[in-house]
Amino acid sequence: MGNTAITPVVPEVARDASRKLARYVAGLDARQLPEAAVHAFRRALLDYLTCAVAGSGTDAARMVLDYLQSWDQSSEAAVIGTKHRLAAQNAAFVNGAATHGLDFDDGMTRGSVHPGGSVFSALLAMAEKLGSPAEDLIAAGVAGYDVTLRIAASVHPHTSRRGFHNTPTAGVFGAAAAVARLMHLDADQTLNALGLAGSFSGGLRAYLQDGAEVKRIHPGKAARDGIVSAELAKRGLTGPGEVIEGRYGFIQAAAGGNAEWALLTEALGERFEICNAYFKPYPACRHFHASLDAVRTIGRRTPFKIDDVASVRIGMYEAGAAGHD
Repeated sequence: MGNTAITPVVPEVARDASRKLARYVAGLDARQLPEAAVHAFRRALLDYLTCAVAGSGTDAARMVLDYLQSWDQSSEAAVIGTKHRLAAQNAAFVNGAATHGLDFDDGMTRGSVHPGGSVFSALLAMAEKLGSPAEDLIAAGVAGYDVTLRIAASVHPHTSRRGFHNTPTAGVFGAAAAVARLMHLDADQTLNALGLAGSFSGGLRAYLQDGAEVKRIHPGKAARDGIVSAELAKRGLTGPGEVIEGRYGFIQAAAGGNAEWALLTEALGERFEICNAYFKPYPACRHFHASLDAVRTIGRRTPFKIDDVASVRIGMYEAGAAGHD
């Protein structure tokens, strides 16, 4: 039998999407950003830091820290919420796990993804290592969110239905982009960083079956691997130039070739996706926030104590009920 592999048809709107994203990231200048994007960056950073501090005491974050500090004696970057310091990529790993430890971190509904834990964990650890100025931090953060959220939105829900967790699979691209911009990599080097990130892209939703804690480390894994991808690209290691849209690229592998292709580069440099991130009022899956609101409303109308409650029935749509319970 001959080779029966079918080359996917990439719409014209997605031609050279990886290269376009790389050029955008490399050329982004904080001084040219609209105030709305800078304000959104500040909000996202504040939310990230509070989530990282709050989650630093969770079991998952402590386990990752315990393992890494058992052999990492460097002190490049802070482990948020603790007195410890680690190599930048390891600090990013712990901080990403802490940020997602309580499921309190920011998100984007259209992409079903949590960007902050991947992007900011990589970004702050490397910024501390490099002594980066605020302007670079802002540009890199906006770029990292753009890459993460555009990729996640383009492939959701196809990736989730195939069992992939968008937070690490898309987040590693955003982390690599953010660090590449922070390090002032040129467009070709940034493209290599994205290409390398593609081979680090991974994370399964198998935790939904039994609530396994591996979900908590997914943003940290993506942050660490994003740093590694950018560092290797800086040193000349090459990655595929069509890592997102290509024949064997991310969309084909993770989404079966199904995507809203235009979302990858539509209004790139004009619409900044960091402005579309949401922030949680409760440390829980967003699908249950309406139910939590309902409990608080009932409590205001008819005050009750926990011992008064015999049982609770919650009506829930399929996305919330299928595993997130």
